Order: sequence, then C-alpha cells, then structure tokens
Amino acid sequence: MTALKKLAKYLGEYFKFITYNKSEFIPLSAELKHAQMYAAIQEIRFQNRISCRFELAGIVDSWEVPRLIVQPILENAFIHGLEYKETGGSIVVAVEAEDRQLNIRIKDNGIGIDPKQLERWQAGIALSSRKEDATKDGIHGLENVHKRLKLLYGSGSGICLANNELGGVTAMITIDRTGEGE
Repeated sequence: MTALKKLAKYLGEYFKFITYNKSEFIPLSAELKHAQMYAAIQEIRFQNRISCRFELAGIVDSWEVPRLIVQPILENAFIHGLEYKETGGSIVVAVEAEDRQLNIRIKDNGIGIDPKQLERWQAGIALSSRKEDATKDGIHGLENVHKRLKLLYGSGSGICLANNELGGVTAMITIDRTGEGE
C-alpha cells in the first residue's frame, strides 16, 4: 500500500474516532488504537524519521478510560520533543496495570523540557496562566488531560513529567481507581 493510501486510511480512522465516538469513557484498547492511528499518521508525515512503538500488556481490554488521554501526550512528544530530530527519533508507549492503578508511559528521545517549566509542573502550578502561552509552550493538551484525570479520579491520578536518560521526556499518565465504589 502506498504512503498516500495509508495516510488516507489512517486519517479516516482518526477522524471517525474524533467525530463519531462521543462516549466519555471508552475501552483502553480503543483509546490506544486511536493513539496508534495518530502515531502512524505522524510517522508518514515525518517520513519515518520518528518511530513509535506500543508495548501493550494483556490488560488493555479490562480498563475503561476517559477518551483522548493518550493522543494529546503523544502529540506533544512528536511536535515539541522530536519535530526537529533529523533521524532516530523514538517514542515508546508502554501500558502497565497493578490492582486498581493504570500507568501509561510515553517516553521519547527528543529535546526534553526546560528545567524551570518542569519544576513548575512538578510543583503542581499551572505552567501558564494565559491560554496563548499554554498553546505556544505546547502544554495546553497536557494540562487538559491532567485536570480531567484529577477531577475524575482524585489526587492520585494525573500526569507526571520528567526528563529522561535519553535526553527526552517521560510522561506518565496514572489512573488510580483505589477509592472508586467505596
């Protein structure tokens, strides 16, 4: 299949998910399939200068998650971390679950995050008080997902960011359902 045909197929799947799936919660497998479509589109866009690998445990069918929690973080990795990398860009998405906690790790070998921005994020302070700055800094999607997870699941859930040993960023999405149903 040519790159153009693949792109058309992936874009169709991507927009079908965005347009027709209005559920607040979806199976983790559907959320990850959407993220894989996005990654495939970006791999074509970047002419395979960036690769994305998904490491999925068998737990993907047993979890329901809020929709659109993985793709915005993946987008940040492609656009802000790896966009200018000429070769060898890499993203790994790994999913792990233990008891009532789900962790989705998105790790790249891009340029990392400015230490002052990272410090503010880790301190729990909004990285920007103005929407334009959040969009410019590439954190609007991160903040959106982080706030949604906190509202839905409490203080044990959200996104943790850290610069990693590869020079890029590791974003850990955590959903902690410990207090649910009690």
